[in-house]
Amino acid sequence: MMKPTKKEIKFMEALLLAITAPNEKLKEECVQMAASIGSSLTEKQRDLAMKGVECRIEYVRRYPLKEAA
Repeated sequence: MMKPTKKEIKFMEALLLAITAPNEKLKEECVQMAASIGSSLTEKQRDLAMKGVECRIEYVRRYPLKEAA
């Protein structure tokens, strides 16, 4: 199994930040960053990265972190 490249990781981080941004301005900045980084990736790399982000979001929804007592 191949590890994600640094660009793929940055792309995924930008996508996650866009999804979780507290306001529209920050969301748009993150979308722009993701688009810029994504333009240097292949379609397959972008697709796999987006699937990874979807899996991560679903995992967090199913298994939320429990606050320390």
